[in-house]
Amino acid sequence: MKTKYIIIGFAALALMSSCSKTRTEAQQPDLPDENAWVNDETLPVPVRFAAPKVMTKAPVTTLENEKVGILGLSYGQGNWTTNSQNTVTLIPNDSGSSTDSYGYTVNAGGEVELNDKYFYPMDNAENFTFFGYYPAKSAWSGWVRVDGDAYKVKFNINGTTDILYARSEAKDYETEEGTVLKGFNGKYIRTINQDGVANEYAPELVFNHILTRIDFSIKAKEAGSGLGIKSLKILNQTTTADLIVAWKSGKEKEGTLAPQGNPGDISVQYQNQSVYDLSLTDQAVALDPVMLIPGQEFTCVLEYANGDESPEFAVTLPEAEDGKYAGKCYSVTLSVLSPVEVTLKATLTEWGEPIDAGEIEVG
Repeated sequence: MKTKYIIIGFAALALMSSCSKTRTEAQQPDLPDENAWVNDETLPVPVRFAAPKVMTKAPVTTLENEKVGILGLSYGQGNWTTNSQNTVTLIPNDSGSSTDSYGYTVNAGGEVELNDKYFYPMDNAENFTFFGYYPAKSAWSGWVRVDGDAYKVKFNINGTTDILYARSEAKDYETEEGTVLKGFNGKYIRTINQDGVANEYAPELVFNHILTRIDFSIKAKEAGSGLGIKSLKILNQTTTADLIVAWKSGKEKEGTLAPQGNPGDISVQYQNQSVYDLSLTDQAVALDPVMLIPGQEFTCVLEYANGDESPEFAVTLPEAEDGKYAGKCYSVTLSVLSPVEVTLKATLTEWGEPIDAGEIEVG
């Protein structure tokens, strides 16, 4: 199965002019030529982002006019500290090191609009890794915060929000002279531009879906049953979670969600409504996609038009070949037998074309 992505490329990356070697600051020098930095080592290299490249059929199909969070950290250098005064941050998108804690907007042309120009340190002493997440907000819940060894963002999981994550770490680059350069730093970016290989080695943010998506359809088992549905709920779900954007001591937890708070119920919407008046026939009607904390089994309940509820029933998804349910999409058909019976069928798809998770009889 092919993985579907949303990609943001960095057209030209970043030197930062700074009198501090442990923390970068936004600078705005007057550049005589926007590309003069490629061959003039006295000039800093500005951060520029190419238009996002979309390779997904998920609910989020483009990042244009959306806010994305982008963070540049000196990662794995032994100098990453969670002290708010010393955090090595290239693009200050966290409340621990800057008041500039808002998401960066991707404009209609697909370019990321930074609030200032940012540059790598001129001494090339730090190698930066880039992290991205979506959605990013101007409210507190969309900020990155420092928590122990982690950079985290808190999200509400309501079934309708698509959460994306990206990470870009430099590949070693060997010059024609045989010198191996580490990155991302100013010297690395300047060299790959001089050598004409920036498209291959420049930072690129590939955004992955990190929730499990289920596409429910519902029908009456028999025509003329007169059944109606008011709602479908998924019970005891994580409704608040922290996305671990970056982790000081390793990569294994990055891009994962840590549940927070008490569980709650999540409604599966129909035409953007949580409560609806849906008359059932023997022809299946598609409900809106619902996105959940990754898992294989979910407990559901139907509310009928007369206010009665079905018995609770389990939706068990096919076992994922790689053992991971994040970023995968499943289709589930509910076949309602009577106000007390439900049959269920469920199948699996990669995010994009739903994986058939079968049919479930409910009633």
